[in-house]
Amino acid sequence: MEKKRVVQLVASNPRISVHQGSLEVAERFNKTVSDKTVRRIWKEAENNGRDAHRKPHISKANKIKRMDFAHQHTSKPNSFCNKVIFSDESKFCIFGIKGKKLIWRKR
Repeated sequence: MEKKRVVQLVASNPRISVHQGSLEVAERFNKTVSDKTVRRIWKEAENNGRDAHRKPHISKANKIKRMDFAHQHTSKPNSFCNKVIFSDESKFCIFGIKGKKLIWRKR
């Protein structure tokens, strides 16, 4: 019965980490469970860890503004680009790795 509830944790929140799942089990059932046990139960229920899809979070209003900006600058001469400073945007993480997010999905 408890295994079924542990599997329901993933069904209700597929973005939950294994560590968060073990903490949730400890809180709900008053039992300490290792991360490996939670991962094993989730895998037995045919759940696999997958990378979450990355999609741009652009609102419709912001999309319109970006398109207007692009249309305004397409009519400018090529010499205009020589006056513009282009820079790359970089994200630096000082504390921890902010890489791919893992989600749990059925096989």
